[in-house]
Amino acid sequence: MRTGLIAMDPACNVACPVHVGISRNVLYFSKTYLDRLKPEDDEDMRELACWLYYGELLIETKMLEGDEQTRAVRTSALTSDFLSRGVADFILPRKELAKRLGDRIRDDILLTYD
Repeated sequence: MRTGLIAMDPACNVACPVHVGISRNVLYFSKTYLDRLKPEDDEDMRELACWLYYGELLIETKMLEGDEQTRAVRTSALTSDFLSRGVADFILPRKELAKRLGDRIRDDILLTYD
């Protein structure tokens, strides 16, 4: 995958660097995204920690009791709250995470249309 984001649709204001494989309880990241991170950069590692935490929360949400519709509502609420309410603010403040995600979106758009 040439881009760093697994899912990106700027027209719908959607972007995410991680995809959660619920049936196997795995997290998928693009190799490009991981290659762009610098292990010696504290902010990069905090960003990665946020997305790992997000994936873990999604997996835990899917494992809760309830029918498929109930789990889908929980997942949707978690996704919308992750940035808007700063669920991972203890790792990296939401404004910084949103800025970094915006920078990655811009980089991927430029890469895609380059």
